[in-house]
Amino acid sequence: MPPPLIPTSIQRHQKHNQPFAADSRNFYVRVILLALFGTLVFFQLLSSSTETPTFLSEPLQHAEAPQQQQQLPPPQQVSDLPPEIFIANTTVITPSTATRIPNIVHFVHGLKDPDPQLDLIHYLAIKSAHDVLNPTKIYFHYHYLPHGEWFDRARLFLTLRHVELPTKIYNNSVDGYAHRADIVRLDALLEFGGIYMDMDLLSLKPFAPLLDAHFVMGEEGQGGWSGLCNAVILARPNAPFLQRWRATYKTFDQRNWNHHSVVLPGILAKYFPDEVCVLGYKAFFWPLWDKKGLRTMYLEKSYGFEENYGIHLWESAARVNLMKGITVDVVRTVDNSLYCEIRRFLREKGEGTERDEGCVILERTQRPDRLVGHWPLLPPGPDTPITDPLRLSDISGNHLSGLVRQGTFADPVTATAPTLHLNGRDSYIFLPLPTKLNLTDLTVSFWLQVPAHYTKEGAVALMLHTDHIKVNLETHLDQSLSFAIRTLLYGVNTSPDDDDAFSSGRLDVPAGPHPVNDGSVHHYALAISHRRSRLTLYVDGSVALSSVAWRPPNPEAVVRGVWIGSPEPEDRNYQDPWDEQRCLEGTVRDVRVWEREMGVDEVRGVVEEGWDEGVREEEEEEEEEEEEEEEVEVELALEEDREWKEAHEKVEEQQRKDEESNNDDEAIEGGGW
Repeated sequence: MPPPLIPTSIQRHQKHNQPFAADSRNFYVRVILLALFGTLVFFQLLSSSTETPTFLSEPLQHAEAPQQQQQLPPPQQVSDLPPEIFIANTTVITPSTATRIPNIVHFVHGLKDPDPQLDLIHYLAIKSAHDVLNPTKIYFHYHYLPHGEWFDRARLFLTLRHVELPTKIYNNSVDGYAHRADIVRLDALLEFGGIYMDMDLLSLKPFAPLLDAHFVMGEEGQGGWSGLCNAVILARPNAPFLQRWRATYKTFDQRNWNHHSVVLPGILAKYFPDEVCVLGYKAFFWPLWDKKGLRTMYLEKSYGFEENYGIHLWESAARVNLMKGITVDVVRTVDNSLYCEIRRFLREKGEGTERDEGCVILERTQRPDRLVGHWPLLPPGPDTPITDPLRLSDISGNHLSGLVRQGTFADPVTATAPTLHLNGRDSYIFLPLPTKLNLTDLTVSFWLQVPAHYTKEGAVALMLHTDHIKVNLETHLDQSLSFAIRTLLYGVNTSPDDDDAFSSGRLDVPAGPHPVNDGSVHHYALAISHRRSRLTLYVDGSVALSSVAWRPPNPEAVVRGVWIGSPEPEDRNYQDPWDEQRCLEGTVRDVRVWEREMGVDEVRGVVEEGWDEGVREEEEEEEEEEEEEEEVEVELALEEDREWKEAHEKVEEQQRKDEESNNDDEAIEGGGW
């Protein structure tokens, strides 16, 4: 509030007709007191303005950038401010003279091991930045210079810049290589500006619409619940937000893993919203690093990345299991959400960049018999590389190829035995499904042989799961080893005090009398109908287990995939060692999925048909491919023969002309003309 003003009304003394003639001394005293009071108020306000933060209220609007998160009202008292915010607000800002974010890319690597190598994924991060962003320069900031095949390939694109290892910042210790990389990236952007990206961040479309901003980061998690992830940062040199952020490292504590790198920039963005453009969670960091997100990228074929500027591969979470064994052949042959998107960066110049037919995301089966997928589980052809994970072809026509890890094929393949062996430790089969398939009506059929006298309890032969339920067909050991149904519920009401609550126990089905460890090959079919409240397990065409009160929650939820030989980790994450206790040893053949509940007669028809039909279809496809290849070879040979004949005729024609010309010359010289 401004200081009070001197009254403007004039009182005239009746006798002298002059203002305050009788109280002139009182008048001057009042004037002096008011002046002193106003001066005190002025200095009080001035002092308050230096102590209370001046918050910037209008967020940066960028026509091409996704909508920003809603800004929260800042605290009004200094005592309410976290120390980092107070530091950020009182930081003296050096103005940035740049008018745009420069199209310069920064990578940081080689801060940990004295003998680092670049992996395939790191190469693809550099290659995608080069191909998609078309930068004027790609800085590679390193302390220990990498080596190896992939670094040799990437080096053509790079400008190398050696950096010292930061061991302290504002006298706070920095020991971990990840925190050291955090500091190197901030300092590089302060000096040069540009685009920083982690080595497991692949560029998918140009960042040009973002380069008019002052500073850009993306949300990690829906609504940015985790913060703003520093795996991608776009900044002008000396960007004000960047200066404030680095200044907050005065409170850095390396025991708080992601506080300064992810959590704190998200908080700062709410206090200084017009200094940062916040992109939505799908810009760079979706799918997320959690179990669902990693499965979406590395196993399912369900996400197309249309809204992504880039994709974070979450290497630290995926490398133990999901990224293990990744090679060029794996990326080129295994059809999951991630590899379908990034294999274009492995193509040679001039090759097409369109998505393969096997990468089309399918919503529903296109077949009138409602067959979703048919996987014979036969060994790959002689020209197909053996990889781990290995592609499992789908012959239904829906192009839903799956994968197997740590599986081995029978040699030789016979007509009377299963083909694909799972070791019971870390083997599993994963089969993707259409993105709108649910538990309303579903049947899964497969052949399985479990070793004789096998006694492992709780081993999972088959798992179906949505975001709300996991349905396990698993072993139960009593007088013999047989299969039971066990269900797990997620995100639904399971309160025992609520009559409307769901209970996983109500959805369990006890084991039946049919032994699974007799060493014989058996056919299993799990048929589900939510509409009929029915779940049935058939063994060799006969009912082995059934429930007529099987109504799971949210039956409309999408089935995320079929697991065979192991479930998705239950009490662990993908970055943990695989849970061997839940893996089943056995040999599998011919898996099929229908989007309908099959009755006993249909199941018996599948049993009588056996897997020969699948083998015949596969052989017919191979024969057709061989015939097509032979036709192409014959056509090429004929074309080469025609070209040779044409060339030979041209040579003969030229020789004939040359002979005639020589004869003419001889005739002229001899006077014959």
